[in-house]
Parts: sequence; structure tokens; C-alpha cells
Amino acid sequence: MGSDKRIWPIVQLSDWGETVMAIDIPSILEAATRPPSTGVMVFNWGSFGTQADKVAALVDFYQSIRK
Repeated sequence: MGSDKRIWPIVQLSDWGETVMAIDIPSILEAATRPPSTGVMVFNWGSFGTQADKVAALVDFYQSIRK
């Protein structure tokens, strides 16, 4: 695969069906960013954007992988 290919898995962090706990977000995102992934997209911000613990976990993870 050439370097021009981008693979960005989409992860659902909203509580649809099973509850997604903030403590699980780093491991979910870590799995989604393993090679050959070049990034990760989060699905349905509108459903969890007001949950401060989840937002903080998401921000912490993205800051930890920032280059």
C-alpha cells in the first residue's frame, strides 16, 4: 500500500446499545489507531459531546498521539 492511502477507522463512542465508559475510550482509540490505520474518526459527537468525562478522555488521547 502506498503512502497516499489513508485508513481512518470509525469508532462509536455514543451509548447506543451498550454503554461506552470513559475509562474504556483510550483502549478503544488505541486499537483503532494501530497500523495500517493513519487516524481515527469518532462517531456521533452529538450524542456524547456533552459528557465531560468522555470528551476529556478523547482529548487526552488525541493529545497523546499528536506529532
